[in-house]
Amino acid sequence: MHGLQSDAIALNIGTDSWQTGQIHNAYSAATGTKVKLFFSFDFSVFPCDVNSVVAVVNQFSANQAQFKINGRPLISSYLGKCLGNDGWEEIKQRTNGYLMPFIAEIEGQFNNWNCLDSWFW
Repeated sequence: MHGLQSDAIALNIGTDSWQTGQIHNAYSAATGTKVKLFFSFDFSVFPCDVNSVVAVVNQFSANQAQFKINGRPLISSYLGKCLGNDGWEEIKQRTNGYLMPFIAEIEGQFNNWNCLDSWFW
């Protein structure tokens, strides 16, 4: 895989007040290195809200430390069924994100979630 970055660190985020500062610290530390980062939204605690996800992704997507697939920021999750296919589609459109979430309870239903680029199960 000549020239391709294949490793990255997932930043599993929720809503704890200290997390915002740590996200900035992580991106600052990774800038100028080979380390790449991407968000994994923990929907057991993160608001199940398209605007909240879009705001976080778009704040960091231009950062050189952002992990991208074909120029698109990787977006992952723990859970996320609450957004539905329409919510994930809106996130994809508003961020140009590459969607690869882990969404429990939709195993075997990938065709019903046609906006996802890939998924963990």
